[in-house]
Amino acid sequence: MNWLNLRAIVPSDKQNMPNKKKKAAFARAATENGVPDVSNIKNSYDDLMYESKAFSQTAINALEARARMMGLQPAPAANAKVLELGCSMGGNIITQALYYPDAEFVGIDLSGRQVAQGNAIIEKMGLKNVRLEEKDILTVDESFGKFDYIIVHGIWSWVPDAVKDKIFSICRNNLTKHGIAYISYNVYPGWKRQEQLREIMYFAGRDVLEEPLEARTRKGLDALKALAEILENDKGLGGGGKLPAIQKILNHNTYYVAHEYMEIFNDPIYVNGFIEWANRHRLAYIGDTDLHASFVSWMAEHTRERILALAGGDYIAKEFYSDILSDRQFRRSLLCREEVGDTVRRDESVAVEVIESLNFRPARGETINFDENDTLLSGIRDVMKTGEAFKTEDVAENLARRFPGLTFDRMKINSQLLLQTILGRFSVSSDNAGKQFFEDHKTYVPARFTDYVAAFVEHGAEAFVQPANRYNESTPSFGYGHLYIMRQLSRPTSKQALIETVAENLNIVSTTPDGLTFHPPAEVYVEEILADLADRHFLVSAD
Repeated sequence: MNWLNLRAIVPSDKQNMPNKKKKAAFARAATENGVPDVSNIKNSYDDLMYESKAFSQTAINALEARARMMGLQPAPAANAKVLELGCSMGGNIITQALYYPDAEFVGIDLSGRQVAQGNAIIEKMGLKNVRLEEKDILTVDESFGKFDYIIVHGIWSWVPDAVKDKIFSICRNNLTKHGIAYISYNVYPGWKRQEQLREIMYFAGRDVLEEPLEARTRKGLDALKALAEILENDKGLGGGGKLPAIQKILNHNTYYVAHEYMEIFNDPIYVNGFIEWANRHRLAYIGDTDLHASFVSWMAEHTRERILALAGGDYIAKEFYSDILSDRQFRRSLLCREEVGDTVRRDESVAVEVIESLNFRPARGETINFDENDTLLSGIRDVMKTGEAFKTEDVAENLARRFPGLTFDRMKINSQLLLQTILGRFSVSSDNAGKQFFEDHKTYVPARFTDYVAAFVEHGAEAFVQPANRYNESTPSFGYGHLYIMRQLSRPTSKQALIETVAENLNIVSTTPDGLTFHPPAEVYVEEILADLADRHFLVSAD
């Protein structure tokens, strides 16, 4: 088997790196005799419902791809069985269930109010392969079933240690042999500064502890706003760099700040402590979904070599020192059962056949400026312009077509794709459905997509969950025009027929960024909607 890496690293046996966790007094108050009191956690999420949205890092096609890059053989996303702990209203798995009708998704959450709302949305959408259950994580045992993927996003740091242990236990006992667990959590050293701000907010709300979470949060935000104004007006105070961190919090939605900073628990940990805790539950650490958090091969040589020297061949130490240097405050770690942990690649190499099987696309919000004089990079730039996911072969074919007779080294293409993925500029997925563009009398919209959109347009789903695309990236919501045209496309028709029926039956009104309204022609509007349906992979060929 051929392997590709940017710089090989040969690890020695894992060194133990003990970590002593600090506990905040207000976090300890929620336990009694070592038994967690989850009623306060449940009440806080019922009091202030957290907007339920999709997280692209938890897309099962991305999790499958990441695990394969690290040397594992996870279940194909297409027919996987998926469990999400702390699912809220299901916003992170509902759209995945839409795009993967042969997969099965189960979500559990302590908040009965949120579960009920999520299930009502699922029922309106008519999805049969996803369900939500009101369930305490502590009650999950092996009888709950085996899953190929377990997702735990935004939960682990915000629960007492007994629940953290239980989450690891579920990942151990409820994963299939080759299953993959995803757990996100707050980490030091980056959260050292955030802890100061959290404690300021708690102190500001000390007189309203019996008030609902939202009221306590607003009290804390008022204190931060006042402190920010003081620091802005008196630069001589210094403030230890607090001002940017305070402003970042003030720019967030209240519900996010409430659950991130004002919950009873918020328990950051150094990455080595997390890995060792997982190891005690017979789980093996795979790496971070953000590859640059686990790899150092992308760094400048002098930086990379110093980190490796400090780590002494220990992959855990390598990630610890990387976190120290980057002041990282959040991680998204992948775990597997310890019996398959030996197959995890620790040298930052990726099998060539894996690289060539994966689908790449520019990560949302990332700008990639390739050297225009580099012929090989121009091939990558060209295939990126299509807006579709692409493979190594697509780049090679582009170059062969543009430069017939010129030979290119595929390994250089693979190396560049790997580098851009490590840097977070490319997203990677295990499959690519391919974008189907509208064709007269050939394309249609399956009913499941129309029912999904109807839940947002006619039944108010967008007040609770956000729509997403095939890659589990949150997207803008839908207008009535989307739903109307999708219903016209329940069977193949012509574009001209769509234009005529839209012109006759819809009053099309658009608004400019500065608030001016206008009426675009029906043909322009139909083109825009069809392009959006293609981007969302809602169009299907009848052939």
